[in-house]
Amino acid sequence: MKIPIALSLLILVLGSVLGWQQNQRQASVCARHEKLVAQAAQLGITFDPTSAVEGVRVTKRGRQHEDKEADAKTLAAEYIAFAKEREAIEKKGGQPAMATHEQAQKFRDRIMALDPTQMKILIAEVRASPELEKESRESLISLPIKILTSDHPQTAFAMLTESPDFMKENGMNHYATFKLLTKWAKDDPAAALEWVRANGAKFPDLVDDDTKRGMISGTAVNDPQLAFKLIAELGIKDGDRAIYGIVNAAKTSEERTAILTALRAHLSTLPEGEIRDQASRAAIQELGANAAKEGFEAGSKWLENAALNREQLAEFCDLSYGIKREETG
Repeated sequence: MKIPIALSLLILVLGSVLGWQQNQRQASVCARHEKLVAQAAQLGITFDPTSAVEGVRVTKRGRQHEDKEADAKTLAAEYIAFAKEREAIEKKGGQPAMATHEQAQKFRDRIMALDPTQMKILIAEVRASPELEKESRESLISLPIKILTSDHPQTAFAMLTESPDFMKENGMNHYATFKLLTKWAKDDPAAALEWVRANGAKFPDLVDDDTKRGMISGTAVNDPQLAFKLIAELGIKDGDRAIYGIVNAAKTSEERTAILTALRAHLSTLPEGEIRDQASRAAIQELGANAAKEGFEAGSKWLENAALNREQLAEFCDLSYGIKREETG
């Protein structure tokens, strides 16, 4: 039985429409795929087509992480070999040549270019090396430890938690803890506070009222309201000294205004009487000294907008030790 021409044309048209729709869907899928690949590339993610069957994803971040780890281990191996050469020279009674000193400076530059994670890897490799004498090992790790305990609080405190004796023997003293907690609280107060809550009691010789006050001062730079709350939360015995640290975190009129606002909120939480009055006096007097350090003109302009009451104005004017020498008159 022959198919009528009209029916044949209808089938042909339907087939063409279905084929066109399929092509449109395929084109849409391809366009979406290309868009996703472009977005992934912006995020540093690439896909290896040779491993697509197994569903294995390779990312630039992953490769970069592996490369950084490998670089740190390579540097550690070279660093250890360099130390062994120096040990051998000294055992023979010789003195390192000028080239050796230049090589040591190059190692110093390379170590200073490492990120905190790489420094941690370097330290671990040197510590685990059975080839070095104790003195050489301590000498090699002194620089990365010094950098960590000066500039990288998160890594330094993580290492303190993992290896307390090692860190205390290698520069994690009271001063370093104070400096690091102050810096960490300025950059990330929530993380610093979390570490102190979890580990402060384990290190009473390092995390005492002094270092806690440093952390409060650091917090005040970006979050003065939280800084005032921490006085009670951390159990600071000398609250006035903590308040001095908060106020002195202000370097500009805007920062001083933010601290004054936070102070008023803090005072409202204290019971009326001597406790509140003493906290107010300590803060306002320090605000006066702080404003004086900025200069007469800037300090006066700030005072005009501070809306202090009569008693606070009297306290504010006790600022003699903050006045610049050239503005004494």
